[in-house]
Amino acid sequence: MKLFRIIMVVIIVLAGILTVTACQDIASPLEDYTWVLMSYSEVGKTIDALPGVEVTAFFSSKDETLSGNAGCNSYGGRYKLDRLTLSFPGPITTTLMACSEAINQQESEYLKILQSAQSFEMDHGNLIIHCGQKTIKFKRKAP
Repeated sequence: MKLFRIIMVVIIVLAGILTVTACQDIASPLEDYTWVLMSYSEVGKTIDALPGVEVTAFFSSKDETLSGNAGCNSYGGRYKLDRLTLSFPGPITTTLMACSEAINQQESEYLKILQSAQSFEMDHGNLIIHCGQKTIKFKRKAP
């Protein structure tokens, strides 16, 4: 009889733990990783990221903020995520360092496209952000 009570208590405790665990939010696959820009594109035209210039993005699930480096300048802002829908309700802000013309051009285009994000998808471990007719493609940075 005593063994039966112990087993019942263990079952009840495990059921409670499983219930609490099942109710927790599952993190999005884009959050809490550093992503490195591979390319950005519009219909029919893909532009590879400049070699030797690392453009990064980090989506923090803790406070729903985006931060990163656009190639020369640091940037950041708040994002909203609802399943596969991604948006930036406010402006993405940047520092104001001067860079080479090529880096400035890539940075400007990247940030302009990113600001208009609408959704995202995962493709073989890569992150693709859809921004109207344009896309941004990232690979996950190794830890």
